[in-house]
Amino acid sequence: MRPGTSQPSGVSNTAGLLARGRSRTKRPELSIRHADEYNRGRVPRPFHELIEVNLRREAYVRGMSLDDIARAAGITIERLLAIFCGDWSPDLQLVGRIAESVGLTAAQLLTEPELN
Repeated sequence: MRPGTSQPSGVSNTAGLLARGRSRTKRPELSIRHADEYNRGRVPRPFHELIEVNLRREAYVRGMSLDDIARAAGITIERLLAIFCGDWSPDLQLVGRIAESVGLTAAQLLTEPELN
């Protein structure tokens, strides 16, 4: 027996971990993606992430809050945050209004940002 356990010393706990849906090694978070992977084209960035990254960058540059942007686009802040999370997909007309609220075109809002 292993000291402090009810397992014989030659038995691994791997089977028990796998039966409970766990693995022995830690897996990286699936939501974490590296910018260099995006830029190499290996992992396409989801539509809602492109909107969020570009919109937050432009909001910062222009000194605008997300509430200011939502109001200028004619939507609520809750709807804007739902777009960021991928819970709601806007039509192209709304994407254009959101882009115009920070001085961008819809194409610029949906383009992968450049790394500096």
